[in-house]
Amino acid sequence: MSSRSWVLTAEAVRQGIADLRARSIHPFFVAYLHLRQRAAAHGALSGLRPRWRSELGPYLEVAGASATHPYYRPFWDGAGEAGQEWLNGNLAGSFAGSSLRAGSPPMLVVDYEPESRTFALRDGHWEIAREHLLHGRALPAESLAAFLLRDFGFLTDGPPPTGSDLVGLFANEFGYRSEAAMTEFGHLYEQNGNVDSTWFELLSEDPG
Repeated sequence: MSSRSWVLTAEAVRQGIADLRARSIHPFFVAYLHLRQRAAAHGALSGLRPRWRSELGPYLEVAGASATHPYYRPFWDGAGEAGQEWLNGNLAGSFAGSSLRAGSPPMLVVDYEPESRTFALRDGHWEIAREHLLHGRALPAESLAAFLLRDFGFLTDGPPPTGSDLVGLFANEFGYRSEAAMTEFGHLYEQNGNVDSTWFELLSEDPG
């Protein structure tokens, strides 16, 4: 059976971004998502050392973007200000723990240790993140995955990937693998089942 490589279509990515921009999402949410990813890799909720540029950067970097603002983040509370979705090359500065104010929404979800420059996720962080970073509304998993995985390839034995494949890859990428982690996932994200074959296009085919 032939092996096929698929990618998300530009229209699918545009739709995902439009869905995200239509919601009120705290701009720190993508930083929280990376810290959740680091916690899964680290096997602990504390002592987290983010890798903003090397690990989060590839999900946000846009080919052909301005050299001074190469990263795109379609998350903002309310309407925001024009241009706020573009981040400069200093991702560490954009999410610096030293700039987080006590009592702010991010600091309700995470803790920051200035001496070691490490983060910790608070107990029940997924519940707090939904309340304070997502304003109580679960995010559409397909839309978020379409944005973050827009440069990923999907390998199948023939037919195009499904919405479950897209969401499954997103869950795996960000460390939602265990039964407990999937409980978190179900609290933070919703699946609306709006993905069909038109979201993917064939990149290459290996006849085997």
